[in-house]
Amino acid sequence: MDVFRNYISIDMHCHGIGNFDFVEPSQLVLDKIEEHLRIECHRAILTLYIPHSKINELEKLAEDFYQGVLDGRYCNIVGIALEGPLLSSIGGTPEQGCWIPSKDEWRRLAAIGKKGLKYIVLSPDAEYSTNTDTNYPDSINWIVDILYENGVRPSLGHYKKDNPEKAASQTLKIIEHVSKNKYHPLLTDHLFNDMPLNFKHSWRSFKEKKERAKDIKNLHLEDWDKSNIRQKMGAVPAAIIEGAYSGNVKICMNFDGEHVDLEICKKAVEIIESKNIMLMTDRIQSQVLGGQKLHLKGDSTLLYQHLNIVAGGTQSVMAQLMKMINVGIRVDDILNIICITSSNQLGLQPFLYVPALEKLQKEEPFNRLICET
Repeated sequence: MDVFRNYISIDMHCHGIGNFDFVEPSQLVLDKIEEHLRIECHRAILTLYIPHSKINELEKLAEDFYQGVLDGRYCNIVGIALEGPLLSSIGGTPEQGCWIPSKDEWRRLAAIGKKGLKYIVLSPDAEYSTNTDTNYPDSINWIVDILYENGVRPSLGHYKKDNPEKAASQTLKIIEHVSKNKYHPLLTDHLFNDMPLNFKHSWRSFKEKKERAKDIKNLHLEDWDKSNIRQKMGAVPAAIIEGAYSGNVKICMNFDGEHVDLEICKKAVEIIESKNIMLMTDRIQSQVLGGQKLHLKGDSTLLYQHLNIVAGGTQSVMAQLMKMINVGIRVDDILNIICITSSNQLGLQPFLYVPALEKLQKEEPFNRLICET
């Protein structure tokens, strides 16, 4: 579709471009990742998991990235992000990527914001201190403040599922703090994943897929609207979405159809409004995470680690764009989701005539990808 020709999409959250393990900062070759994204005609934030022992490697990677930006080498890599370390639900995150930083370690992580760290995924309901030691934060808002002071945004995600009301309350406290201090909007990890819900959001196994049509019908999505999101979706997604309505949250969503069913995605876009939504793929091209070889199951495009826990996906931005088109999401909403909302939040030009990217319009890979839509 020609309407997409003049825009370049942004993947707000990916865990693997090329043959790299994103738990190993010292092994990432940014020039190769940049070239890979350039050929794909997409931009991306590289979302890493950082074991406690590798803060030094992350700082070095950020220095290299920052220098590459200054040199004009990096246009398609638009930043770095972290998933954790402060997570209350590990989900598909490698265990070594979850730990409790001290105040000094938070200061070190936050300082990387000056070198390209865009956000850190953290859990509003996580334990932020190991004990009463004053070397650790005394509140999660201390962490929020130190991040914002350095240009790093908190990204909400990875909730426990045993106490939705508490998790929602903690979320609202952070949103209120952000509003009071007039900070830039919070971000989120992918909506509906790793959080307590009032509904089934995905059908992944062969057995589940046999029941999908009936289950979707029983959700009565046609009755969902802004007035009943807490009842229909649950306390946590309602808190996040209400934060978006107030201008204090921008929401990432995955449109691969397997993290979240596409009919639910379509209804969510209608309710949340695309000006509040940004695309993330969660993809891991190397199919390796933390040294662990991931595996596919059946006809699914999701990647699983041991114990059959979903670690990420494999679908590209273009594949998700096609699914948005096919499920009937409006073109102007798709443009917001894949490009405009995220460009506005990152302070980027959304159009392909950005000087360093202008030549892409005439190159064969871009034309081929556009023709495929």
